[in-house]
Formats: sequence, structure tokens, C-alpha cells
Amino acid sequence: MSNALEATTIEPINPFYKSCSQLFDFKWHDIANEFFMSEAQTRVIIKGNQGGGTAVTTIDAIYRLLGLHPVEKRNRIDKPIRFVSKCLPKNDEDEENQQYVEFKRRFPYELIKKDLTTRSHIITVRDPLGGSDRQVEFLSKKMEIDAFMSVQRSAYYQDEEIERLKWDENILRLATSIKEEAGDVVLTLTPVRGLDWTYDSIWKRAKKIYRSKVIQDKFGFPRIEEFDSNQDIEIFCWATDDNPIMDEKSIKILFMPWEDDPDELAMRRYGVFRQVSGRIFKTFDTKIHVLPFDKIWDESLFRRYWHYRMIDYHPAKPWYVSWVAITPTHEWFVWNELKAFHHHKTDLDIRDTIKTESLLEEDEEYNRATLIDPLAKIKQQNTGFSVFDDITMGEQGLRRCRSADTKHKAEQISDTGGRMNVMLRLKNSLTCGVPGNNINKNEPKDIR
Repeated sequence: MSNALEATTIEPINPFYKSCSQLFDFKWHDIANEFFMSEAQTRVIIKGNQGGGTAVTTIDAIYRLLGLHPVEKRNRIDKPIRFVSKCLPKNDEDEENQQYVEFKRRFPYELIKKDLTTRSHIITVRDPLGGSDRQVEFLSKKMEIDAFMSVQRSAYYQDEEIERLKWDENILRLATSIKEEAGDVVLTLTPVRGLDWTYDSIWKRAKKIYRSKVIQDKFGFPRIEEFDSNQDIEIFCWATDDNPIMDEKSIKILFMPWEDDPDELAMRRYGVFRQVSGRIFKTFDTKIHVLPFDKIWDESLFRRYWHYRMIDYHPAKPWYVSWVAITPTHEWFVWNELKAFHHHKTDLDIRDTIKTESLLEEDEEYNRATLIDPLAKIKQQNTGFSVFDDITMGEQGLRRCRSADTKHKAEQISDTGGRMNVMLRLKNSLTCGVPGNNINKNEPKDIR
């Protein structure tokens, strides 16, 4: 494979090239090269810890500022480039803001016209070809939302997940630049515990996913996957092992705390998503337990099943709502899901959306119960009512609601239900190769 730098070979016509060794000597691996050459509007790097993602993305931005990027449209920089990290930079060696450290280490120092100050988060750099000065902005994800509501930006480089509202605000800053394919987004991510929205809003909407040979060999994934998506998102996955500066001994020491936890190791070393946070049933397999909706759904039939709703309430994060239908032969179908963002909706708005998404009316006999996280019963100081009260009170309230403490030990070991029984059913399905009661392998509707 050709190296990405081959496409940007230049003659040393200006003195500043003497200070570019940190830039031009960078070691590229094949998936980093795919990232560099991609023309997608949103490019996402999902990698293991110490995978070198920040260095790759910073170098990508530097090539653009120098007018040397091999993808020509990336060189059209008429507005500042924005970097967002977990904190504001303090100095050139500040380990907390690797974006700034990498930028100062690799950008030709002769071209820095004005560095950051305590009052300004912008670096001004000269155009080596004599054009107008260019600006690079460094922000912290901890800053208030107003800090992101400034003028337009030519590109947005985000290090790790940020609050969804702030992400959306940054994207809006690119809106008028994207016409003529000028504005674009770069996200660098390690898929560890606690991620909120990037899996559903980024990973699941990708148009194309690239994976390194290390990940292919370890997990059996294909090198390239393409999807029927209308989002111009390309994802580039590589492991810590793919970082050319990491040796085997260093990697072994780095991941020693998680060597007995395959899920943590998959995320931290190989950059492979594992839904560990809240993941109860590790025997769940999408290849077995997920069936095509059109092959299962029959509205008239489903109206004769018992229906349950589960609301995973959280005071700060989105609510997750699931609809379950249970057949007379005890088949469970999770047939609908909802992710409810409450930063722009009231509790009553979410309540009404849940009712609209439901198959049965609230007072119908087969609408058996709605189980809600016990946190929803905490009284709010300003009203004296809880979220549970808000969504259940009055004629428009949800019916047959009750609190469900899924963490209580009795719930897990009950002889009549609970997690252990579900876990056993999932395990049996894996053994049989089909879900449910495994009645018929050919026609999913006959499972009932």
C-alpha cells in the first residue's frame, strides 16, 4: 500500500520545512492512511487506548493548514478550525489536552504568528504560500454551551464523546460551510463504559467501516463493511497494537488490569464496542436473538398478546423505553424502542410520545404493566411531585405503572422469573440456534 505522505511530497522551497520533521516523519499504518484519504463529511476514529488517534487527527488538520492535504477540498480553510478536548490547554506539555500538545509539537513553529493567551483560545498561523492568516481554536467540553455558539468553523475536531447538546451546537457552526463540501467533522473515540449517544447516533448510522488486520484476526470482522445509510459517516477502527510506537511489552503492561475481562479488553485495547454498562445478559447474540421485524410483526395477532413497557429513567441522560409483547406460549418480543431526550421535552411530552408509540390503549385489558426505574419516584423540590407522579396522574396518565428495582437480589434469583430465567432462555437459544421456544427454524411466525 502507498503511504499517505507520498501524496504530499513537496520540495523544500521555504525555510519552514526544516522544522517539519515531526510532521513528515510520522509513521502511518493502513487504516490511518484510509482515514487520511477519506472524502467523507464525518470521519470517526474508534481505537484502543494509546492508539495514536489524537496524533493522526492533529496531523490531518496541520496538513490542511499548510495547504498540503491530499484531499483537495480539505485545503479550503476560510474559517477557523475548532478543536474540542476534555479541558483547556495550559502549556505545551499539558497531558490533559493532547490535541494542543500534538499541534504545538508538529506544527512549524516559524508559522505561529500568535499563540494562545489567558483571554483567547485561538492560535493564529501564517499561510506558508503567502495567503491570509488562518486560525485554530481550542475549547474544552466542560465549557458552557454559550462558548460553542460563536461564528462559523471550517472543520470541527472532537476528542472523545461530548454532551449531545454541545455536539449539535458545534455541528450547527459548520452548517453554512458544508455547501461546496468545505465543512467537516472528525471524532476520535475509545468505546469505554459510560458513553451516552455516540453508539446509536454515530456507529449505527455509518455508511462505511474500516478495520485493521489486528481487529480482523482477533474478532473475525471483515476489513470493510458498507451500509445503506444516508449519512456521510465513515468509521476507521484500529487497536492499540496498530500504533507503530507501541511495543508488545508496553501493551501487555498497559492492559494487565483487564486481562481477565474480555469485554473491557475488547473496548480498551481493540476499540470494539461492548455494551457493558448495564449489560446484564452477555449471552445475547444479535445473530440469533434479533429477527426481521417484517417477518414477525402482525398487528392483529400482537393485539392478543400481553403487553409491557419498561422505562429506564435517568434524571440527566435520555430515557430508554422498551415495549415487550408476551405470547400465550411465553415468547417475549421486544418490538419497539424509544430514546427520549428530555433537554427539549417535558415529562408530559415524553409521556404522550410513549402512549403514541404503544399498540394498545391505556385501559385495554392486555396492557398489563409499565415498569419504571425507582429513581423516577424521587420528589422534585420545586414541585413536590416526582417524575412518576407526572406521567401517571390524571386521565391522560399512563396506566398500571409500578416501580421495578432490577438490582434487587430477589429479582435475580426468583424461581418464578427474573434475570436467571431470561439468561437460561437466551443460553438455550444459542444451543438450538433459534430464538424463543425453538419450535420452528424456518418460519419465525410459527415460533408462537
